[in-house]
Amino acid sequence: MGDLKVDLLEVEDNIICKNTTQSNVDEGQKSFLVFAGKNELKDEFNSLAKIEGCHSGTSADKKGKLIFKVNDGDDNADTLHTMMTIGPANVENTGTAQAGGNTSITLASGASSTNDEYNNYNVKITAGTGSGQSKKITAYNGTSKVATVDSAWTTNPSNDSEYSVISATVSINGNLNINNVVSSTNTTISDNLIKLGQKSIVSNKDLGIIFTQGDSTNTNTANKGLIWDSSPGTPEFALIGCNNEDGTTSGNIIIDNYENLRVKDLFVTGSVTATNIDGIIGANTPAAITGTTITAHTAIVPDASGGADIGSTSLEWGNIYIGDDKKIFFGADQNATIEYDEDGTDELRFAGAAATFEQAVTFDGAVTLGNATNDTITILGNSTFNGTTIANLGTVSGATSITSTNFVGAIDGIVGANTPAAITGTTITAHTAIVPDASGGADIGSTSLEWGNIYIGDDKKITPFQRS
Repeated sequence: MGDLKVDLLEVEDNIICKNTTQSNVDEGQKSFLVFAGKNELKDEFNSLAKIEGCHSGTSADKKGKLIFKVNDGDDNADTLHTMMTIGPANVENTGTAQAGGNTSITLASGASSTNDEYNNYNVKITAGTGSGQSKKITAYNGTSKVATVDSAWTTNPSNDSEYSVISATVSINGNLNINNVVSSTNTTISDNLIKLGQKSIVSNKDLGIIFTQGDSTNTNTANKGLIWDSSPGTPEFALIGCNNEDGTTSGNIIIDNYENLRVKDLFVTGSVTATNIDGIIGANTPAAITGTTITAHTAIVPDASGGADIGSTSLEWGNIYIGDDKKIFFGADQNATIEYDEDGTDELRFAGAAATFEQAVTFDGAVTLGNATNDTITILGNSTFNGTTIANLGTVSGATSITSTNFVGAIDGIVGANTPAAITGTTITAHTAIVPDASGGADIGSTSLEWGNIYIGDDKKITPFQRS
């Protein structure tokens, strides 16, 4: 049978195109409609477009598909370009319904247990109550097997309704240009990559995705956006509030504010600049911050006074560098400090509280105890002083011995306080006198430690029996 060419065809019901060749090959059993016209150059018909109906697959079944083809300029009737294919319906699930409602059907117990698995598929009742009806599934509960449909059934399904869940396939070759809103429900996309801004050659237009939830009354309000913001000097990704953005802006989106972003781990290869980090990093469970250099513009503080350490027993810090004339403060009221006094005395100064050394202390250089003549220096415990010159020591309390090649100055009070201690030295020089603590209260030498020679100067006396 050849092509049927008509200028005008009026039919009351339908047109049926039949292919009488028996075949199960893919795209076999083909019939088609050709749309042709004449141009101004030749008085002959040219094929402009074609719609083909044919068999889908190689099985001995009735699956069919539609192929839409167009002429892109110089094609003949046999080489038109395929622009869209509407494939056969794939049966995703069949069975007998467990129940039905005004806008729902409860699928068989063997249906998928994954929520939303059948969203945007069609469910068709093939036998039993409500047979012949078809609806689009908008939501699916994998536990209850309840599929919600987009509109009310004419006859509600029942537990004798046999059904098929069908997914259709549409393939588009080339660009799909849509000048209005595309509506779907919980659509999934199998593409590995999605590209925005294809063929764009300008750098002053924002790219991104706009999210809208409305405010329970109005839509397109309180919108959020994830965009590639071209407005800064260096373009950047931004999570923004764009309250009334409707997705049609060509240029810079109006940014009403920047939104919060919660992540698990954040790895940064460059620098991080933040004007403020509100709250605790890690939310209710603080998380670690890891970086090569962390720069603080004002301070690094704990979550509470005394609430955090710097370093730990297993992770000690290396060197700590403190600037000139800066201090380490101790105590809730910062009562005690350690400071390198660079602009004053060039000394390391301990101030605000007494310093106690619980272990041995060795000083390699000169040591000055006190900085004024009226300072009191108290030494507790068993202490030994070994040095060349010990001057103006003050009060020594509980010291075991003082050993020096040259002791200069006064010791105010009693060496050893309430329990006098020994003074040991190679030469002890008295500027006025060496006296006992009371008249007749102390000896010079003892029965086991006699003195050697005693040298008395000219015109000096030993007065053994001086009357009181």
